[in-house]
Amino acid sequence: MIAALAHRGPDAQGAVALEGAELGHARLAVLDIAGGCQPMTTASKDAWIVFNGEIFNHGELRAELQKLGCRFQSHSDTEVLLNAWKCWGDKALSRLNGQFAFLIWDPETRQAFAARDRFGEKPFYFASDSGGRLVVASEIKGILASGLITPELDRQAVECMLGCLYVPPARTIYSNVETLAPGEALRWKKGRLDRWSWWTRPSPGRHPVNAREAAVELRALLGKAVERQLLADVPVGAFLSGGMDSSSLVALASGHHLGPLLTFSAGFGELIDELPYARAVASLYRTDHHERQMDLPVADLLWQMADVFDEPFADSSNLPTFVLAGFARQFVKVALSGDGADELFGGYAWYAPLLQEASAPATRHQRALLWGAWRVTAALARLGFPLRQRSQTLYEAFRDQGLQLSQPDPWLRHLRRTTALGIDRSLLWGGPPPDAMDAVNTLRSRSSLTVVEQAIDFDLRVYLPGDILAKVDRASMAHGLETRAPFLDADLADWALGLPTSIRFGLGKPLLRAAMEDLWPESIRHRKKQGFGAPIDQWLRRPDVQALCGRVLRKDGPLAALLPGLPEQGFKLTGQALWSVLCLGVWLEKRPGLGLKLDISP
Repeated sequence: MIAALAHRGPDAQGAVALEGAELGHARLAVLDIAGGCQPMTTASKDAWIVFNGEIFNHGELRAELQKLGCRFQSHSDTEVLLNAWKCWGDKALSRLNGQFAFLIWDPETRQAFAARDRFGEKPFYFASDSGGRLVVASEIKGILASGLITPELDRQAVECMLGCLYVPPARTIYSNVETLAPGEALRWKKGRLDRWSWWTRPSPGRHPVNAREAAVELRALLGKAVERQLLADVPVGAFLSGGMDSSSLVALASGHHLGPLLTFSAGFGELIDELPYARAVASLYRTDHHERQMDLPVADLLWQMADVFDEPFADSSNLPTFVLAGFARQFVKVALSGDGADELFGGYAWYAPLLQEASAPATRHQRALLWGAWRVTAALARLGFPLRQRSQTLYEAFRDQGLQLSQPDPWLRHLRRTTALGIDRSLLWGGPPPDAMDAVNTLRSRSSLTVVEQAIDFDLRVYLPGDILAKVDRASMAHGLETRAPFLDADLADWALGLPTSIRFGLGKPLLRAAMEDLWPESIRHRKKQGFGAPIDQWLRRPDVQALCGRVLRKDGPLAALLPGLPEQGFKLTGQALWSVLCLGVWLEKRPGLGLKLDISP
């Protein structure tokens, strides 16, 4: 099991056999290189811990625990976490500011306690074997390496992945392997397992401030978060795309970092090239900047990603993220990333129709006018007038208003706009597909929220941990690189989520812009959001990817066994639909010896 996770912890491996438990750890040494080895125990050996992550406020907690009589043998945050639990029990979780997944074993009571951080920055998987024993690991491959679990494919999770591009965080691709949800804890004793949410998202409006005051406070809190997350006993750098988020982090980090901050950027040809924007920020703050133009071997990377990601994953930005992380790891062990800012402050384009709905609900008369305007501009564009972009904008507005009028539920409208869950895949499945919407609905917030707040809630609890954070964790830790996300700092996030939605949230992240814009180069201030997307259509036309499609879509392959309609429908797919099926197929190809139970009955 330890060997299966050696990429996450290449610096040291340790194990201990106790009565009732065996603990193992693969360590990436970041704090207290000499004294932080795991599994770790207290001085009296009355508790043991295995821990993945960082506790950024461990210094303050250490001082508080010392006043209560705790004595420490190391300078590591792991020992602070263990003693915090010994002192405060489950209530210690609310005191932690960090990214973490850990398990503590109590030899006296022979029970295990485990928890995962608020947003799911660090992963935690578990399963029970036939004898009722609990098996846990940071990645599913660690659980399977135990030899105690025979994985069983979950068809409903497969359909969720085809609709969302990822398996939602409440489940895994296997019906007999589970995951702790973000902000969740568990207790296990003698085969009985209890789990609960230890963190609840703050309600909007808890902090009634005006926009100017909020901008000042945001800058102060983000500055403190960056300062905390720069602490390490190894070199720390930052990913730099030249967007709002990474530029803000580099600007603040440069003021706290001793010497030039190391920054990393990658270009992937004309289709994904943010290097000029990143270069402007690096020049302004005189960072030790490293950039590289890279030609992605797409088919080879897809084959590799099926090992890196234990579950089928079809967000194509995982390829450039993986390559950038490998580039940065040549210089540093830790890198700051801007993850979380879009979900907290409104950075995605799909929020535009939601904000429009909130201010001016659609009417049939308005939709008729949009239809007329779209038809006119489309006709003029075909005649050569420079109105193609305007025509596309009008069409999207016409389509969005139609969705609003036909689907009154804002939750379902958001899913229709941002996922492929509403697409009928019965032809692929050779019959009625598993009900993915039913699975996703278990993640729905039960509180009464506005249209915008329901979308924010979905993205924070489902999209962020299921796609964004999973992508960055697996792609970076495959190289032994730890990423840190200052925007998800506990103090900052709790404060931001408690702001009135009208102040915190808006298209183009107006609050973040007001707080940080004076620190950006002129080119960044007027730049449109690009994101780290990938040119799927162009990639699918590459000869190497075409050859991979041919292999994956063959009639006698494992993908056709799972999706009986594939031989007839597979080559009719295009774009994201084909990419998703391809990623699923490659993932299945890499697992011929796992003894997957392919339940292909309707």
